[in-house]
Amino acid sequence: MKKYLIYLSMLILILGCRKTDHDGEPVPPPEPPPNPFIDVKVTASVQGRVLDENGKPVENASVRSDLSTTTTDANGIFNLNNIQIGKTAGSVTLEKTGYFKGTRTLMVQSGSVNYVNIELIPKVNKGSFTASAGGLVTIDGGSTVEFSSNSIINTSGNTAYNGTVKVNAAWLDPTSSDLNSRMPGNLTGLDSASQLKLLQTFGMIAVELEGSGGEKLNIASGKKATIKFPIPASLSAQAPETIPLWFFNDTTGLWIEQGMAARQGNFYIGEVAHFSFWNVDKPGEFVSLKMKLTDNAGHSLPFFTVRLTNTQNNSSSYGVTDSAGVVQGPVPSNSPLRREVLNSCGAVISESNIGPFGTDSDLGIVVLTVPEAKQVTISGSAVTCSGNLLQEGYTDVFLDDMYYRAKIENGNFSVLISRCSNFKATALITVTNTETGEKSEPFSLEVESGEYQLDYQRACGNTADQYINYTISDTLQFGFSPPVDSFLSGRYTGGATVIDVKRKDQPRPNTYISFTGEAAPGKYPLHTVKVNNGTLKLVMKDSAKVEVNQYGVRGEFISGGFNAILRDSAGGPKTYNAKVIFRVKRG
Repeated sequence: MKKYLIYLSMLILILGCRKTDHDGEPVPPPEPPPNPFIDVKVTASVQGRVLDENGKPVENASVRSDLSTTTTDANGIFNLNNIQIGKTAGSVTLEKTGYFKGTRTLMVQSGSVNYVNIELIPKVNKGSFTASAGGLVTIDGGSTVEFSSNSIINTSGNTAYNGTVKVNAAWLDPTSSDLNSRMPGNLTGLDSASQLKLLQTFGMIAVELEGSGGEKLNIASGKKATIKFPIPASLSAQAPETIPLWFFNDTTGLWIEQGMAARQGNFYIGEVAHFSFWNVDKPGEFVSLKMKLTDNAGHSLPFFTVRLTNTQNNSSSYGVTDSAGVVQGPVPSNSPLRREVLNSCGAVISESNIGPFGTDSDLGIVVLTVPEAKQVTISGSAVTCSGNLLQEGYTDVFLDDMYYRAKIENGNFSVLISRCSNFKATALITVTNTETGEKSEPFSLEVESGEYQLDYQRACGNTADQYINYTISDTLQFGFSPPVDSFLSGRYTGGATVIDVKRKDQPRPNTYISFTGEAAPGKYPLHTVKVNNGTLKLVMKDSAKVEVNQYGVRGEFISGGFNAILRDSAGGPKTYNAKVIFRVKRG
């Protein structure tokens, strides 16, 4: 009985302590915090060009977007085709020895082909100091970074480092015209409440620490370094007395709020606990703005740069139209904007005032007049090996060190290119059949300006050495191919054929397929289908058959395809219709 009285007394005490308003009514509970930002994935393609500080192509740079990787060619060009990428904050990261990482973040449309330009920033030694003593290093424009004594660790093992510290650093002027191509991300970031914000930058600093033996160094736990950002004169009147600090996360492609900086005269000064890129920014609300650019004849305008400037503070954001002429990105809420469209040479070809916008908006089709003297249209038809019009495929055009891609619809294609000059140049045209993986031999075409009509281009006879392409429920497409993926295939005792593909140096994506039958063309029962593209992890649900159209001896190819129903490997109820084609070398 005594125990029950104690419980009752506690209940009365708790109820008696509930807060009330002035009328004696209970105060409602506080509003729950907003949900943190979570991006969703779509299937799209990204191509681009990587340049150094002198505007020259960067060859053999590593390119990564989530789990997809490739390298740049001799022209600094890269292609990531049909990859899984974030819809709101899709990102591509570049790495090259001697340079800071370069990252571009963009809003992505499902099924689109997007283009990015990235200028890598060289790692320049701005000074050094002894770790046991600390020191002050001057970067550029009056920016500095100061280290306290005994504050450095070797990141390999997180052990104290006492030797000479080399400081590689760069300051990015927020008023520079090339900021968009050099800075990481796209000036969107997550604030302290994990809410996505649009940022107005007042300056960025990149810092990497290196030991005398090339060791990777950083700041020790519990220690901090002091960084000083110069405030450009043109931004001084807008610069607040305190401002958030943000570091760049190259995994998410977003800036992350961490700490504050205080204004002292014409500088912002703050403390940081680790090094990457750091930024001083005013966060603000934004909406998504979308538009499609065409010329007067209705042709889409791919890979044009759209610059939107907030006329209230002169801060700018940039976007590049995709292969369909569509561009979408964040713009400041309820702010008047000046829209400028730039061609690939950086020349403004259109300018107008738009906005303000209080909600996500789609402007639809925006018709522009493109100077005909520098405009090239390449059109034609594509057919399969059997001479039928190609229904599923794309056309690639390489001209003036840039790639352009257009989808083939009902056997026809048209690619519009805005050139920087009308000097004669050679365009290389290739058409690809996405159903079979076959493509045409590159066709050379001398162009200046105007319209060029091609005869039938035959996507036939040329295929990638090895590939496996998945189409899931007619919408999601992804694939595997060397050199990014490792292929192992062969025929084993009992007539089993096994195809085992893994992403190099990564646990996923991967796929495993096996079937039993003769070492010859024919239809055979599938035993196993497993695939993990990094988002979906699927296995075969019902029995199915594979149709093999080629079965070579060792060193030759096994090719074919199948349709199968797949399910979630974790046992979920959802099923997926999968269409798979493959061509692998028999081991």
